[in-house]
Amino acid sequence: MNVTQEEDCRCEGKPHLPADDTMTVACIDFVLISVVLWASYHVDKKDLCRMYTLWLYLSHAPFDLAMLIISPLQMNGIVDNTGRLYKDRFNLVPIIGKVFQDIASHVYRVLALLMVLITYTSYRFPFFYQKMFKQSRRLKIFLGGFIFIVFEVVVSNTMTLTAIDRINPTWGAIGDIVYYLLQLFGMGPIIIMVILYLASGPAVQEEKKRRHYEGRDRIQSNSLLVFFCSDNSDC
Repeated sequence: MNVTQEEDCRCEGKPHLPADDTMTVACIDFVLISVVLWASYHVDKKDLCRMYTLWLYLSHAPFDLAMLIISPLQMNGIVDNTGRLYKDRFNLVPIIGKVFQDIASHVYRVLALLMVLITYTSYRFPFFYQKMFKQSRRLKIFLGGFIFIVFEVVVSNTMTLTAIDRINPTWGAIGDIVYYLLQLFGMGPIIIMVILYLASGPAVQEEKKRRHYEGRDRIQSNSLLVFFCSDNSDC
């Protein structure tokens, strides 16, 4: 898994767009980020969707910035543009680009999971929601999710590029276990998010019914109060 030879397919980056197309996409992303930042000033700062959207776009900005720097270097042949992370030696610039790319592609999983989790608990467990996901804690929760993604990406890429199985077979086996555990952690948020999303539907419907009945009971109570007061001048 971790042998850093040229023929090792894990030492090749993911299929990527030509450098000029990558620059175009990065520029478009920065325009969208600017629009999101502008729009966020016109939205209540306590709004959960605002926080989620800002984290999603801003966490993608480092990758776009890296591509704006790396792509011209690739177009001019200054750095490797084949996607290989290792050829005779480590290709540091493509490795940095891949790390930022992995962070940008994985961050949605955790941010979306947190978004669905907070929404679900607000309907299903309102008291727990008020205690655990109050406004002052949301920023820390999203920050914690982002840090988890950065840690997972850095460790995963480090293990892919490090030949620890050459040092000791035991360490190589441990490295394989840790590597696949990280892949499982990467897929875990998606699975949990889908489960919570499906569970949110019934929770929302139950909350709507509860509010409907509470509203009807309130109307009936007010009607009784008006009727009672109409027959008693002391009201």
